[in-house]
Amino acid sequence: MICGDILEIEDLKELELVAGQKGLYRHVRWLYFADSMRVVNDTFYEDPEKYSHWIQGGELMVITNEDIIQNDEFVSKLVYNSEEKCASGIIIQKDKTTPFLMDLANEKNIPLFELPWTIRLIDLSQIISTRIVNEKNIYTSLESLLSSILYGNYSSEEDVIKMGLIYHFDFGRECVLARIEIRDRENEEYIKNLIRNAFDNQGIRYVIVLPEPDGLLVLFPSDTLDQKQIQSIFVSIGMSYWNKEKVRIQVGISLRKNGILQYKEARNEALLAVKFADDQHQYVQWYRNLGIYKVLGCISQTEPLYAFYQEILGKLEVSDSVSHGNLCETLKVYMDCNCNALDASKRLYIHRNTMRYRLNKIEEILDISLNDMHTLFLLNTAFEIKHFLTAIKS
Repeated sequence: MICGDILEIEDLKELELVAGQKGLYRHVRWLYFADSMRVVNDTFYEDPEKYSHWIQGGELMVITNEDIIQNDEFVSKLVYNSEEKCASGIIIQKDKTTPFLMDLANEKNIPLFELPWTIRLIDLSQIISTRIVNEKNIYTSLESLLSSILYGNYSSEEDVIKMGLIYHFDFGRECVLARIEIRDRENEEYIKNLIRNAFDNQGIRYVIVLPEPDGLLVLFPSDTLDQKQIQSIFVSIGMSYWNKEKVRIQVGISLRKNGILQYKEARNEALLAVKFADDQHQYVQWYRNLGIYKVLGCISQTEPLYAFYQEILGKLEVSDSVSHGNLCETLKVYMDCNCNALDASKRLYIHRNTMRYRLNKIEEILDISLNDMHTLFLLNTAFEIKHFLTAIKS
């Protein structure tokens, strides 16, 4: 559930939103009664770092103890250690809200609710916990449906669409499938929460996040999103994860698909795209932008590709190996610079005469002319094949 759902619950209609309205999209992972921290140790107030590791992010905080509410430093660290370890929302007993807490909620976009005395804490806990559990069951059911589609265990497309609508997901809409590479399974739930928050912030409530070995598949409706918006969603997810773990995630995004019969193809596209996601700048990679790699990805046997590469550039690799040279790198940079020897020499930090000597040596070893357009095409194709083979083996 998201914080905005709380305002729609009939039994909690007396709960009042008093600040942080811009954060109603935040996903609630669980309900946390922060008052329990007060009875553990009075020295908690002396060092906020002693309790910061208790907060993982996404908690809906319930705070009724005035000693906690009145301690600005404690409450600040409690509800907002960082963007990654941030409460999804705060519930305070009515008339106990402080100006500091109001300002914090508005500044950090954390919804702040006041709880009237007419609502018992045990009822609040039961109502919200039940909603959280029910929504987790919905996500689990949607994951099972997507799994059955991808692995061919569903009865009919019509049945899947009907079941999806029961769980608030329309498999009949245009969708996109993304693959997120992660190595640490301990952070899986955290990343799921990031994903749901990011899409909730764009007004898309239900997305399907299906765990796979070393990664997650994310299926989401795309008919209301353009490429820039989708890019922004996954960049925000990647930045949040980087801020927390100092690790880049890689994301591959499929073409837009209409109908569940195209989902297997979408998965293959996303899996191929993520292989070419860069650890630094281009960590969100679109299948549509893969160019020749889309063609190479359709070739089931890699042996002919390797043989072609060896035929074109094998002699140069052998020469580099024997003489500990860097002619392959020189040739690649030269071609990346549109065959401009001066620009290539600057990029390699070598004198232009050294560059000319290397190019002559390359022509001699490969018995080619670098002025021939067809030869340049073959060389470029060979380099692309090498990049492709390296990527799919990683």
